[in-house]
Amino acid sequence: NESRIAAQVSAAIATIEARVGERVRRGAVLARLDDADFRLALERAQAQRDALAARLRLAETQLERARELQARGFFSPEALSQRDAEVASLRAELRALDAQIAGARRDLVRTLIRAPFDAVVRERNAQLGELAAPGSVLFVLTDAGAPEVSAAVPADDAPRLSDAASIEFESGGRRHPLRLERVSPVIDPASRTQEARLSFAGAPLPAGAAGRLLWRDPRPHLPATLMVRRDRMLGIFVVEGERARFVPVPDAQEGRPAPAALAPGAQVVVAGQSGLQDRDAVVPVEPPAPR
Repeated sequence: NESRIAAQVSAAIATIEARVGERVRRGAVLARLDDADFRLALERAQAQRDALAARLRLAETQLERARELQARGFFSPEALSQRDAEVASLRAELRALDAQIAGARRDLVRTLIRAPFDAVVRERNAQLGELAAPGSVLFVLTDAGAPEVSAAVPADDAPRLSDAASIEFESGGRRHPLRLERVSPVIDPASRTQEARLSFAGAPLPAGAAGRLLWRDPRPHLPATLMVRRDRMLGIFVVEGERARFVPVPDAQEGRPAPAALAPGAQVVVAGQSGLQDRDAVVPVEPPAPR
């Protein structure tokens, strides 16, 4: 799994803390952006809040005093309503400033570019002093957790993968046993494949290793050499009462072994099948004894 780590605020890159190929822990700082403007914005908003909070305290004191005077008949209802409105307005301004401060703090935190998970730095696009714009990719990370193999499996073969007796990943001339984790139910319309995710049963290979997926289907298969095409279908001939009967094999593909459910003791024609037609007479011949 890869993740493209992008800047979320606009600022110059002040320091770069991670190198290509380095392993980093979740939360580790990869780079620091110049935070001077963000600190000033936060300090300015906090100062404005302090001043506004002082004004609100004064207005609340004046409102309380006005209520006492109004109860004694020394303050008009209209003037009291005006004091009420002033306090409500100041409270609304204070809430808006609190939101502004929260945003300024969030932007300040975003000047630290951190790793979202344990990873290996695969690419570094950040350059010291360069202006990082929101959305610009600074690093590409590869998950350093247990690696998985992602394989595009033909949709016709995907159901067989779950029943496979063994699954291996062949890379660099060596085979590595795998465990099937999941198969995506979605079929790619262009390639007619489904994505399979598998984990290593033993020592994993480095991220980015390429190879091919091998698995052993537990069902008995017929060799591709026995297949013949009749009426646009691939199949085999079996012997029934000294006559050949053509048996279509639905899952057969040209040049590949195909699974076939045959009755126990069924006799399959293994020689001369190319010239046979359904119901032709045949004479079974015992194979020559081994020398």
